[in-house]
Amino acid sequence: MTPTHRIIDRWIPWLLAMALPGFAQAGQQTAGDMQTDGFAPGEHAPVGSHPAESLMSSRTFLCVSDQPKDVKHWLAKHTPAILGNAQLRSGAGTKSYRKAAQQGSAKAQYELAVCYDTGNGEKQDATQAAAWYRKAAEQGLDVAQNNLGVCYEKGHGVRQDLNEAAKWYKKAALKGLAVAQYNLGNCYQAGSGVHKNENEAERWYRRAAIQDFTLAQNRLGACYANGWAVKKDPSEAVKWYRKAAERGLAEAQYNLAVCYEQGEGVPRDVAEAVRWYRQAAEQGLAEAQHSLSVCYEQGKGVSQDAAEAAKWHRRAVQQGNQSTRQKTENNHQEETPWQRFLVD
Repeated sequence: MTPTHRIIDRWIPWLLAMALPGFAQAGQQTAGDMQTDGFAPGEHAPVGSHPAESLMSSRTFLCVSDQPKDVKHWLAKHTPAILGNAQLRSGAGTKSYRKAAQQGSAKAQYELAVCYDTGNGEKQDATQAAAWYRKAAEQGLDVAQNNLGVCYEKGHGVRQDLNEAAKWYKKAALKGLAVAQYNLGNCYQAGSGVHKNENEAERWYRRAAIQDFTLAQNRLGACYANGWAVKKDPSEAVKWYRKAAERGLAEAQYNLAVCYEQGEGVPRDVAEAVRWYRQAAEQGLAEAQHSLSVCYEQGKGVSQDAAEAAKWHRRAVQQGNQSTRQKTENNHQEETPWQRFLVD
């Protein structure tokens, strides 16, 4: 029996170029925290015909420190005047922000909000952060609108209100901010704050994807793999997975590896699958580490190597990979197929 591989699509609205530790903790979720959000058993994120259980956690939080390098690069490229000023957010720097913010500068209001969010230069205060994000957002600053949406979605400094979250995401999305377009796509995909609408979700994912936002590229690949709002097209799925994979997104690298292993959208090439599994595994993706372990254990695409299999198996277990744990507990019985939508 051909094993079913887990197709990963991480829902991660990386919002800023700097780390916001207050949300880093909030973003660490386990499978037990996830909700089903309307994906029925039998749907699977990119490829293959095996039934799989689909799980998706809540979608958004402010930037965490381990965001993909490519997303950091994208943010730095597209919002250079606003992001990357963490070194100024201390001492006299925050006094300057406060003075300019009080005088009505939207960028300074945004920066002061970040100070309150990070606790860098100001005592950490989610309520103050949300208040200053709002001031900047009401002046039309797209990144502040996006972050205010996150505050409403997570109940961070404000009462949780998914309708308000979607409203602010849409304001920023309409201005062309890719991360907001991605977040809004997530809202439509899950029916969070808006009526569930896969066509709208796909439309916003595509807008972000053509701006080279890797998370959206990976998600658009999943749309083509599953036939969500588009005709199923494994080759098109591979195209979008590859774009994100080549820019370093581990989840897309994993998805592309599965395509190569199963021969979906590309000629079957197990050695190429192993190459992509390895790239994702070396970035710490537990599912890829598990799959790479299986390849070494069974000699698929690589020479059989029990030591390498054990090494990657151990790394996956240490990260809490559920299917790997189950395999260990069930004495190497075939694991139940599953998929996981991680938000990052």
